[in-house]
Amino acid sequence: MQDEVGPEIDPLEEAYSRPCEPQRYGFYQFCDAAPAFCGSGVGAFAWFDTVDDMVDFLLCVDAESCMRKREGGPEVVAALAAARPGLPAGDAAMPIAQKLYNDGLAGHYKVEWIGKAADLIAGDSEYARTLRSEFRTACSEEDEEDDEAADGSPLADDEIEGFAEFLTDYGY
Repeated sequence: MQDEVGPEIDPLEEAYSRPCEPQRYGFYQFCDAAPAFCGSGVGAFAWFDTVDDMVDFLLCVDAESCMRKREGGPEVVAALAAARPGLPAGDAAMPIAQKLYNDGLAGHYKVEWIGKAADLIAGDSEYARTLRSEFRTACSEEDEEDDEAADGSPLADDEIEGFAEFLTDYGY
């Protein structure tokens, strides 16, 4: 008798539907195809509980999903999967995985940001400041009284939930 544990969860759907939480690791990926390509520029965040789960997903699952049916895709997929075991563990793997992915999938998909959600919430990178500013601008459009709040400063605790919701649809 086979145990039923329910329907198998699609790892792509699961990664792209997990909420942004400060302790999670993630990346923002968008379609880097030529403008005439359907979906060009569309992107999304994917979130993971550990950096190693994220790097495994990016180089092995996501790359395979994006490239398996493209000319030269199987070779790219094999090269990325083969490179994964040689990467360092932990945070040191992130920039290397991002470069490998971007080089391998150039002209198809690109990882624009990779890191920990806490860095988007309070970090000082230009990407994080710009994203927080976009979030506050979107919120101020709903609440005209808060126009001056559309800056890129770190998020207050009461903004984090709204920011996570904003990231759910960001890039679409």
